[in-house]
Amino acid sequence: MFLIPWLIVCSCYHVSDAERYQMLVLAEMKTDIKRNSIFLHLKLGMGEKEFYDYCWKMNAKKLFSNSHDNSAVVYYLNKDLKSPAIFKFSPEFSQGKLFKMKICAYYTAFAPWNQQLFADSLQLDLVGLFKTWYGPKNYLRIKSVTGGLSLIRVDGNRQIKIQKLSEKDVSIEYTDLFIEKLLHDNPSSS
Repeated sequence: MFLIPWLIVCSCYHVSDAERYQMLVLAEMKTDIKRNSIFLHLKLGMGEKEFYDYCWKMNAKKLFSNSHDNSAVVYYLNKDLKSPAIFKFSPEFSQGKLFKMKICAYYTAFAPWNQQLFADSLQLDLVGLFKTWYGPKNYLRIKSVTGGLSLIRVDGNRQIKIQKLSEKDVSIEYTDLFIEKLLHDNPSSS
């Protein structure tokens, strides 16, 4: 007898994307698990000097280069995706520690006539790659402000957000949620 009203209430209640996201973040942050790896030995929590020294060494090995305006590091991902891609990334530091990495990614062979190399294809390709790098769990599909889909993975403190920016570009953002929460709760601590 109690089951029927409960089913009616549950079927009427719709959990929004924002609520699902907040529930995942809260659950993962409660675990106190620290996941800091980004890729190629880059890590959330790296010191600023350590980050730039590492990028300099990778540049000397011709694995990284500078963007044309020296505002970002460029990495050519020549395997693991269906077509080679470029990652242009720049760090954000708080108290001298890397807490956010923003990446603009695109297929090197992108062209308006290459629809199979548009950003929506790259976004799905990246999710497949990241599932092999970080595991298949905790990915949410959420409508972004621009109307497209954001694919977000949260595990412990690390959030990875993959979002289409344009027909060509995909944004990838790694964030240490513990530090972001600290900055949000205490803006003067940056």
